[in-house]
Order: sequence, then C-alpha cells, then structure tokens
Amino acid sequence: MISPRPVPLIPALALLAACGRASPEPAPSAVQAASATAAPSASASAAAPSASASAVASAPRPRGPRVSTATALRGKADLALRLAVERDGDEIRGFLVADTTDSGTHLSGTMLDEKRFRMTEVGKRKHPSSLEGELVGVTLSKVSWDEGKGKPMALKVAPLEPFRKDEPGGEIGYAGAIGERLRIRVQLRREGKALSGYYRYARSREDLKLAGTVDPESGRFDMAETDAKGAVSGRMRGRFLRAGQIVGLWISSDGARTLPLWMSATRPLPKITELPGGGKILPRERESTVAPHCTSSILFPELDGLSNRKAQDALNKELNRASSSFGKESCEGATAERSHWFEEAFHVTSSRRKTLLGVAFSGSEYTGGAHPMSYQSCSVLDLEQGQRFDLSSLLEEGAHEKLSALASAKLRKEHRAQDLTEAGFFDSDVKVGKSPDLCLHDNHLTLVFSLYEVAPYAMGMPQVDLSFDEVRPLLKKGPRTDALLR
Repeated sequence: MISPRPVPLIPALALLAACGRASPEPAPSAVQAASATAAPSASASAAAPSASASAVASAPRPRGPRVSTATALRGKADLALRLAVERDGDEIRGFLVADTTDSGTHLSGTMLDEKRFRMTEVGKRKHPSSLEGELVGVTLSKVSWDEGKGKPMALKVAPLEPFRKDEPGGEIGYAGAIGERLRIRVQLRREGKALSGYYRYARSREDLKLAGTVDPESGRFDMAETDAKGAVSGRMRGRFLRAGQIVGLWISSDGARTLPLWMSATRPLPKITELPGGGKILPRERESTVAPHCTSSILFPELDGLSNRKAQDALNKELNRASSSFGKESCEGATAERSHWFEEAFHVTSSRRKTLLGVAFSGSEYTGGAHPMSYQSCSVLDLEQGQRFDLSSLLEEGAHEKLSALASAKLRKEHRAQDLTEAGFFDSDVKVGKSPDLCLHDNHLTLVFSLYEVAPYAMGMPQVDLSFDEVRPLLKKGPRTDALLR
C-alpha cells in the first residue's frame, strides 16, 4: 500500500488536472498533462530530459463530467488517509496518502456506472491495492480499501483539513517531480494565505522564485514562478492534501504546456549562497535506490565561480567524495511497509569571510530500529588552499579540559541546575572528546554533542554557543586562526 519512504517520482499523476481551480471545467485533461512536449523552463532544459521522452500518447477526451475533489478518510485502528480524485468521463484517477507517511499510492480505474467507481494501484502487477466507492458530483461515499489481500476495509469519509488550525504557517522543504522524470526540490513558506519560496531542478544553477496564495480551508493554491531576471516563467496550481503533501500542475507561462506536479516534505533546501570573494555555493543532490525498499538521498555543496579554480576543483572533489555512503548491508530487512532510508543535507553556517566558509552537514538513517538515528558534523572550507578541515584541529593541547569546564558551566546556567544530572544529562559535568564538533558562525562558534554522547536520545544533540573571546585562548596561533577570528 503506502510506503513511508522514499519520495517516489509518480508518473502521469493525472488526478491533478483540475484540483488547482475553483471550476474544474477549464483545466487541461490528464492526457494533455502527460503529453506535453516541452521541458518546463529554459533554465532546466539543458539538464532535464525533454517532456516528449516522458509523455504518453494523446487520446481523445471521453464524454461526460469532469470532477476534481479531495477528502479525508478514516479506518480501523486509527488509520487516517487523504485522497485526491479526478473523474474525466468514464476514467477516474486518484492519489492516496496516509497521515503517517511522506509518499503515496497512485490509483487509476473506471466508472462502473454513473456513480460507482473502482481504481487499482498503478505500476503494481501482483496483488495491487484497490479503492472502490461512489462519486456523485464532488461527494465521495461508500469508500472501501483493499491492500491486495482480498479483505476490503470500509473507510469513513471525513472533511479534509489540509492544515492544522493551531499552526498559522511555517517553512517546509519538499522533493518531488514535474512530469515523469523532472526532479525538483522546493522550499516554501506559508503565512496565512500567502505562499513564497523558491525551487530548483536537479542540475540547474539558478533558483526560480515562487509567490502566490493558498486557501487554508480547501488547500487549493496558485503560485507564479519567476526567473532570475524577474520574468514569469510558469505557474503551479493544485492542492495541499496536508502541509507536507502537494499535488497539482505545472503550467507554462503561455498556457500551452501542462505537466503533473507532485511534492512531499523532506529536508530543507539550502539557498544558493553568493560568496564575498566571488563565486557561489550550489546545492547538489545524489539519489539512489540501494536495494528494494532501501534508498539514499544526499544533498551536498558544490563551489562555482571561484577565482582560484585549482582550490575550487580540489574542494569539489573532496565534498563529493566525502558525502556519507549507505551500503547494501544497511538494507537488510527492508520491506514495502518498513522501508530503510538515509538522508543527508547541509547548510552554510558562515559566509562573510573571503577565505573561510563554514558548513554544517546533518543526516538521518533508518534501518528498522525503534527510531531513526541522526547526526551532525561541521567543517570549514579553506577557499585559498582548497582544503576542508575541522575546527578541532586548531585546538591547543589540553584545550579539551578547559572546553569541558566552559561547556558545563554554560549548560548549568541554561538549565538552571547545580548538577547536570538534574537536567537529564548522564553526568554532573559534560566531557568534551578529543575531536569535538565545532561549528563556525559569523560571530561565534557552536559546540555540538552527538546523540547519546552526554544525554539520552530524547534530549537530542545539546549545543553550546561560544564567543570568539572565550575560544581565543584555546586555539593555536597561525594564519587560519587569524582568518577565523578576524
């Protein structure tokens, strides 16, 4: 049925054709959406496969009503689902997602009569899941779900609430696709009815800006995309099934090309960062299916446009090579119901210095345990020497004991505890290891403890901010320290 990972590239999500419009009639058909013949924008055309490579043959529109609707569904054992449906004459298609997952099930079928329908899971030949019910106008009823085991489960139709009423908005990163193969990463902020953000194709070197509106009650949205010169290059229309799940259409600026759109919440998408000494740092993504139901997604930085090309090439080679690997040994026991996955991302922590760039890498891994395991590590990129190094390499001999005392005092003050065990830590004082994780920011450093290093899993990764005045006596003298503290 519905796998919790990864984010799939759903081909021809035909249910999307009308869900971004108040009136379904003017929207392009599913077949029209799938048979578009051009890539979405010029900025992506060189990197992305042409739309014709992923299109399906055109077919005449069947006669009959066109209906787009979405609803919530409830089942036994607190099963909570969300369903988007499009009926186009005798054809009916849908997209089903569970509240507990980030991916969903694409469904396709036919109307059995004027109101009864049956849809089955697309792309699965053996024991596909199926959904049956009745559709009158935009009202769904008598819905039942069969996971392919021959035991249908009756589902109760409930009002769709795409957003929690106690959460006015926020910023979320998404991964998904336009059409069959054109992978995208999106960062969106919702503030009431306003939407803003940016997105990028897998190999593009520029961001496309997004701005528009959303109806919090229905989840319907409409956004314009603009290129680096401010020209409108397309639109995105569709529906939020929930805050982290979006289905809809990408439409060219002239309205002549239409492709299905699908996005699911994932790690934040870093912005392209302009560097003070010239050049920029670009996010790059590497996706792979390591084994069945076992995937890896790595977002790593790439330097572009540095005047020192030798240093740039050396750093890019190191950054690409150093991205964490996720081997087949981690995939043992992975199933469709309990998939294994690895995700790694980065963000720039400091970029104001001409020669030093601070970068933090973070990741999560799930291999079948009680919960995912997470980590973070920070590095500094020397843009002159073309080297990546850790700030711990600049610590004087014996600095770890002084750093432990400093961190313990700050944590006691933060938690208002005389003894850190009172606040949940393992010991009365924290002990800093020989290679502590120190992160460079514009005006300070941060000491980050890993999971279980000084506290239980529930306390996450404790952090301590350190001023440059506090760490200055702990650092070796030299050009890198001078550039760091300058």
